[in-house]
Amino acid sequence: MKNDALKTFRRIKEEQEKDSQNTYKRTRFPANLLFNFLYFRLFDIFYIENVDNLLKGLKKLFPDKNDSFFIEYNSENFIKNSTGISSGEWLNIGYLVGSSKNRFLGQRNRVLKELPSFVDYIHIELHKVLPSFFTLSYDVHLKESVTQELIKLHNSKFKSEITFRKLIPYGKLGGGYSTKSSEIVMRQEILTWISSLQIQVELYLKKFLKGKFFEDDPSKSTNLPCIEIYVVGKFPESKITIRNWIIKSSNWLESLGFHAIHIDSFTNNNLIYIPKWYENRDKHFRFNSRLLASKEDYIKTINLDMYGKDENLALSHNTQGDFLTLILPTIVILEMITRFKIKFEKIRSNIFSTFKSDSTPFFNLNKDVKLSSSLLQTSVIFDRISKEFDIEQKNISAQLEGISDFSKIGNKDKKRYTNLNEELLGMIMFKLKYLKGHVEFADNWLSKFLVLRNLSVTFFLALIAIIVAIISLLK
Repeated sequence: MKNDALKTFRRIKEEQEKDSQNTYKRTRFPANLLFNFLYFRLFDIFYIENVDNLLKGLKKLFPDKNDSFFIEYNSENFIKNSTGISSGEWLNIGYLVGSSKNRFLGQRNRVLKELPSFVDYIHIELHKVLPSFFTLSYDVHLKESVTQELIKLHNSKFKSEITFRKLIPYGKLGGGYSTKSSEIVMRQEILTWISSLQIQVELYLKKFLKGKFFEDDPSKSTNLPCIEIYVVGKFPESKITIRNWIIKSSNWLESLGFHAIHIDSFTNNNLIYIPKWYENRDKHFRFNSRLLASKEDYIKTINLDMYGKDENLALSHNTQGDFLTLILPTIVILEMITRFKIKFEKIRSNIFSTFKSDSTPFFNLNKDVKLSSSLLQTSVIFDRISKEFDIEQKNISAQLEGISDFSKIGNKDKKRYTNLNEELLGMIMFKLKYLKGHVEFADNWLSKFLVLRNLSVTFFLALIAIIVAIISLLK
């Protein structure tokens, strides 16, 4: 039996080694491939009623008392001038840099030597995506060493992970084992490393500004939504050939977290956008949305003289203006809806738990009232998002016309959305309609339940009063 166990362990080790070698061979970059992790965009939101906290945070981030922005836009004036019932406003806030080089002359900037060492600079902008919601975007531009570290990690060899189901792994009392392939282990390690960059930046930004996304779930390692921007040398010429290129390159693309992009992405032949998965799918496949740019094709559309022949600066600036800024309102709204859904599901679960409670109504009334208050606060936010989106939908739709040339790669179902602008708007409208019915149902039934609770409590108090009165008469 001992020999059998040794043979089994030896076989497992041999399979691990074989799987590791095969994964390494499959996931190599093509010869002469240009690949660059350029930057990532984080964003946070502030409600209109908390705009004073937004300004305090910005003043903490850029503490120059002589700054004309903060002289002109003190809390009172800023609220007065920017909290009207319109949306679409944009403001360039400034730059955070890690060294005292003469960069961004004439622009608001601050040298922060405590910035994470891999950060080249952070560009901060303020957007008013809906009449009562502001968004701060942080474009975190990365040093070349980040791409070098990523490629170095990608060139490492990873082994499959074996998990034994019981303490005794073999024999009659053994529980067998499960295997996580080296390909999945590799992808998890790379995505975790990329996520660690975001975590470090978020921990630093928290010192200055904390909006609603930051406050949502303190237990999470990363709280802010993120879009990662990568660059490769060149795409094929058409959507069909791009799809074929993706399928042919799927092994090395998936090893970096570009999972299933041949069926789940959009392109205009210069850029490929891979949306975040908003449902509860396996997060080991992809954490964030991603944008993949074809350097050779995209650079042809840009006047490099405007950027001092700096190709990375040109790519960064134009991907922001041509794409990220255009989709920002819809991405923010989708994120707000997704986070609302998570909160609402918890409240909904508590509501149904209350319905089956057998305890005395009198002692549960305070709890029920708090639950009703939580539902009210949450539904008010949802109602604001829903109504303001309805009002601003035409403006948002007009803005999205700038990405109407982004069509779905490999979409064979003509009944579904084929363009990115249609998909984004369709997702928002579907999710709002879907959640509206559930919110109204929960609110209706909780209101009726509280009426019954109140009647029960009233009856209970009246009964006590009668008992007290009878006791008094007997005395």
